[in-house]
Amino acid sequence: ITVLVKGTRQTVAIWETGKAEPRRLTWEDFVAEFQLNRRDQETIQEQGTLDRFANVEYAEIETSHALCAQGVKLIDSPGLGEHVSRTRVATSFLKRSQAVIMVLNATRILTRDERTFIDSTLGEGRLAHVFFVVNRINQVDANSAREIQAWLEIQLEPHFLSNEGTFDRDFYRRRVFFVNARGAL
Repeated sequence: ITVLVKGTRQTVAIWETGKAEPRRLTWEDFVAEFQLNRRDQETIQEQGTLDRFANVEYAEIETSHALCAQGVKLIDSPGLGEHVSRTRVATSFLKRSQAVIMVLNATRILTRDERTFIDSTLGEGRLAHVFFVVNRINQVDANSAREIQAWLEIQLEPHFLSNEGTFDRDFYRRRVFFVNARGAL
């Protein structure tokens, strides 16, 4: 978990389980310690998981960007199912969040883990605080993109119902976005 907050410190604060104060690292030291290396990748391939960060609750990075003014915190969490401890921490942050942006992948849209997470963690019924961003839409052909968009609308329909129980298409269009992140760069 990485949290972006308003501030001017040039160091990264590493909040660890059972510690009252964070450990502070330079950006270079943070990248060197927390970037996945070849050994990590081999461990994941051999064992299916990696948890060398089990004692890390989250990393906090300060920014002077206006987006983080007024106490706004941007929280980036790992993908679903990467490891039990990381999923636990992500779920803990979600319970304290006022808005959630769930990023989905158009090339493998709405996996079983994602469906379970939406229904069990985000909740049943209307999800007024959740935005869905479907990335990599450019990596599927145009016909498939239209099929994916229609299929996703059907799958998410129970979370976009009006008070009368009908599908609220306007609300859906304000909460579900199909993007090409790389192209946007």
